[in-house]
Amino acid sequence: MGESTALEEQKQVQINILAMMGYVPGFNSYTGTQLQDNQFYEQRQLPGGEISDNRFISRFLMNDERFNEMEQSQYRRRVIGK
Repeated sequence: MGESTALEEQKQVQINILAMMGYVPGFNSYTGTQLQDNQFYEQRQLPGGEISDNRFISRFLMNDERFNEMEQSQYRRRVIGK
């Protein structure tokens, strides 16, 4: 019985420590904010009725030296397995 009491006390101390570690002063101002449920902008029909992707841009980027350099730099620093 004594061990279970000590375990419960230790558990409560750990809960209090975690609560203090996660405390952010003034965070309540973020959680108390309410957004008005309004329409963002008036909906309208686009001429032609659809949006298509620009196929030229993908060909342009594939042949762009700077784009290829940037893309390869992302993979050089990547650590696999972590």
